Amino acid sequence: MNLNAKRRLLAVAAAASVLASAMVWCGRDKPAPPPGPRAQGDQSQDGGRPMIAATGRIECRKEASVRAKSPGRVVRYAKKEGEWAQEGSAVVLTDDGIERAALREAEAELFKTEAAFRRLKPLAAKGVASAQELDDADAGHRLALARVERAKAALEERVVRAPFAGRILKTYLEAGETANPLAVSPLFVIGDDRTLRVTAEVDELDVSRVAEGLAAVVIPDAYPGESFPGKVVKVGRMLGRKTIASDNPAERMDAKVLEVEVELAPSEKLKRGLGAQVRILPRPGPGRAP
Repeated sequence: MNLNAKRRLLAVAAAASVLASAMVWCGRDKPAPPPGPRAQGDQSQDGGRPMIAATGRIECRKEASVRAKSPGRVVRYAKKEGEWAQEGSAVVLTDDGIERAALREAEAELFKTEAAFRRLKPLAAKGVASAQELDDADAGHRLALARVERAKAALEERVVRAPFAGRILKTYLEAGETANPLAVSPLFVIGDDRTLRVTAEVDELDVSRVAEGLAAVVIPDAYPGESFPGKVVKVGRMLGRKTIASDNPAERMDAKVLEVEVELAPSEKLKRGLGAQVRILPRPGPGRAP
C-alpha cells in the first residue's frame, strides 16, 4: 500500500471519531454512527448516506493583500509578521521627505494669503481697498487652503494602513526597497485569523446534497490521522473549474466544481494556507428523516 493510500485510510478513520463532535457543534441532535470506507476509498458513509468528499485550503475569514497607493521607498514596517494590527493603524511607512517639504511650502503660502486677506478686509469696509482687491485676496486664500489639504493627502499616502483588524500574515519588502502599486507582490498580507474557514471544491454531482449548516470534518494534509470539526457556512451560486488538486492520480482537473466554505472550530494547530480534505455529511434525501 502506497503512502497516499495509507493517508486516505487514516483520514477516513479520523473522520469517524470527529464527526459526532462536528454534528453537536452544528446543533444536530444525534451523532452519526461510525462510517465505513466506500469501495473507492475516498469517502465514508453515514447511515447509508455517502459523505461528500472535497479538497480545500484553510484560509482566514477575512484576508487582503495590501499595496502602496503610490511608488516610494520603504522606511520601515510599523507592524511585523505575526503582529496584530487594528483597523486604520500604520503598517508600512514609506519615504515622505518630498511630501513633507511640499506641505511646509503650502502652509507658508496659506499663512501669507490669510494675512493679506485680513489686512484688506477692514480697508475694503472703509472704501480704501476695492471689492475686486478683496475678492482676489479671498480667492488666493482659498486656493492656498486647498493646496494645504492636497499636500496633507499626499503625505498620508506615504503611510500604508491596515484596512481592517487582523494579523500581518506576510511581508514582502525590506527597508530600502521600493514599493510599487503595480508590482506583482503586495506590501503585506493581512488576515483575521480569529476564525478560520476552508474553501472547498465540491464536485457537481454532489451539489444537490450540500447546504448551509451541514456538519463537516476537515483533515489537514499536515496532520495525517487528525480531524477537526466544522460546519458549512456558505454555498456558492455558480459552478467553475477545479483549482485545488488532491493526491489522487485519477482526479480530473477539468471537472466542474462548486465552492463551499466550511467554518472551523478554533484550534492552535490550524494555520492559514494548509491544504485539507473535507468530508461533509449530506442533507437527507426526499422522504428521509434528518
